[in-house]
Amino acid sequence: MDQIVLLSWESAGLRCPDHRVSLERDPSKLSVHPVSLVQMPNGTGKTTTLELLRAAFSGSAETWSESKVRGFQKRSSSSTDGSFRVQFSFQGKRYTIGMQFDFDEGTVRYFTTLPSGQQPGFRPPQVLHSNYFRAGMIDYFIFDGELADNLLDSSKTNAQVALEELFHLSILKRTVQIVNAYWRQSVGDKGLGNKGLQQRKNAVEKISEQLDLALKRQKEVEAQHAAAVDKLETLNKNFEAQLAQSTENQKKLKELTEAAARWQNERKDKLSKLIIASRSPASLAPWISNTLLSLRASFDRAKLPGSSAKEFFQELSAESHCICGRPIDEQSKEAILERSAMYLGTEDVALLNSIKNSIAETVAPEPGKPHDRFTAGIDDYVSVLREELRSTGELEAFEEEVAQQNPELQKLHKQIANLKTDVDRLSTELQVFESADDSRGHEQTWGINVLRARLKNAEKKLAEATHTVRLKGQTELLETMLNGAYEIAKDKISKRLCAETNKILDRVLPLNPIRVKSIEQSLTLMGQQERGSVGETLSVGYAFLSALFQQGGHRLPLVVDSPANPIDLAVRKRVAELVCQISHQFVAFTISSERQYFTDVIEATLPSEVQYLTVFRKPATELEAQAAKESSTVQSSDGVVVSGRDFFEAFHLEEEQ
Repeated sequence: MDQIVLLSWESAGLRCPDHRVSLERDPSKLSVHPVSLVQMPNGTGKTTTLELLRAAFSGSAETWSESKVRGFQKRSSSSTDGSFRVQFSFQGKRYTIGMQFDFDEGTVRYFTTLPSGQQPGFRPPQVLHSNYFRAGMIDYFIFDGELADNLLDSSKTNAQVALEELFHLSILKRTVQIVNAYWRQSVGDKGLGNKGLQQRKNAVEKISEQLDLALKRQKEVEAQHAAAVDKLETLNKNFEAQLAQSTENQKKLKELTEAAARWQNERKDKLSKLIIASRSPASLAPWISNTLLSLRASFDRAKLPGSSAKEFFQELSAESHCICGRPIDEQSKEAILERSAMYLGTEDVALLNSIKNSIAETVAPEPGKPHDRFTAGIDDYVSVLREELRSTGELEAFEEEVAQQNPELQKLHKQIANLKTDVDRLSTELQVFESADDSRGHEQTWGINVLRARLKNAEKKLAEATHTVRLKGQTELLETMLNGAYEIAKDKISKRLCAETNKILDRVLPLNPIRVKSIEQSLTLMGQQERGSVGETLSVGYAFLSALFQQGGHRLPLVVDSPANPIDLAVRKRVAELVCQISHQFVAFTISSERQYFTDVIEATLPSEVQYLTVFRKPATELEAQAAKESSTVQSSDGVVVSGRDFFEAFHLEEEQ
């Protein structure tokens, strides 16, 4: 299996310090250290460097706005240009991708150095460009440490997106769009002089535009909602953590939170039962019960349904003799068929019997009881709703009371209240896209299914008017086939990827039963388990990413920002052991506070295989003096790069405290 290996990167004239980082162990063999730990304290440009790496490997900077490009200019610098370049190897050959910044014009130009020489533009090997070096895939091998955890949270990431991007399943979706566009092009200018035909064309265009707009807006709102929910969850955790500093507050908060959740669950259960009960007409009003009983009595008086069905007479007319033995001639046959219409069909008989039985079971015994039970259910629901509002109010009042005593808590509480308002607003807006309201004009309609149904109907009418009904039918058939192929391929790839992920978990967690069941919006675990422990969740996430790229036929480096920062010390050890096993090259950007139980475990797992690099910004007088003593130190006008374990372990900056 071919490997992509990150060899080095170099930055000059940008907002991060000028520096060059080489990951190579032996340049002549294009070999690197299995693990490279790059220590960059806050303020050194770690985030900038990661963004530049993503841009270098995806070609995305060509579409950046002028303001974004100028945002990379070094502070207090009069230079009008800057550069960033990255080197990697593939199939035993060295490649360089360079980015040249022009801050006057606000543009970025790419160049690529191939074995055959330098060429303008973003030109990595085609197989890499098609599969990995593009927007949509780059974030899955150059990522924040929380991505592995978020892969099990559908509100934060979509694991299927990675699957669809890597295996190009989106091509099937785009082909459907091309097929539909072909039919519309075939309609062309047919009948332009016909006012009615032009109106049908306009209807198709307007509905299609509104549907595209609705789908785009739905995606935007979903992203905003997910981000707001994520931020709200973080703020709530911070708020609760600060409250928990007082044992008394922590105990009361727990009691109030559990009470509010209990009443909320009971209210949802009551509402669900009410909805089911409302489907019975007799529950809604007493007069409906009386009317239903009258209907059943009318059926009985009319002797409906009868014992004979019209199918009996239709079959009889095809016989040569009647059941009485008399021959059936043509005149008798016509009379039998004509009078068979006076009888109900088998399905009609079954339906009427079902109606009569339902009335007898639900209404006849006690006509007023269904409505009485429904009314009592409403009263119960209202009572529980009041309790939910009361318990929620008590919780909010307690949080407000505690927040007033602490300025930091008060600020957090206000932010949480504002975010809750935003989440509620976005949730309401999302419901608009699921609306079944079909009473408004096209431009005022946002229900996705309503617009799709209208578009299908409008296209059918246009096909009839332009005599392209056959072609339209063919495009719909092809669309069905393509969508079916998409679902089949996605299902098979998902199952194979789950199996490969679990093989990796068998190796790295042999004594732990946690395994992946399926890949939906997020990874779902076996045993109806939403998430494991933090260590298990991260293990599953990293195993999935490793399996994902192996399935693509190539092995990619994993470049991770702060792989140990969001986790506690006990879990760090597990993650450190794991990252040494899942990739041929693991590059971690870290800060000094993340070293404990991480770097030492990695070194114990891979002795003499770990590269230690420290990058910091000038001026830092004392650190510069210490770095000058190291033979491996490389300095620029505003940055220092030191290679070596001792300096790495001793390094510390006050800003990180």
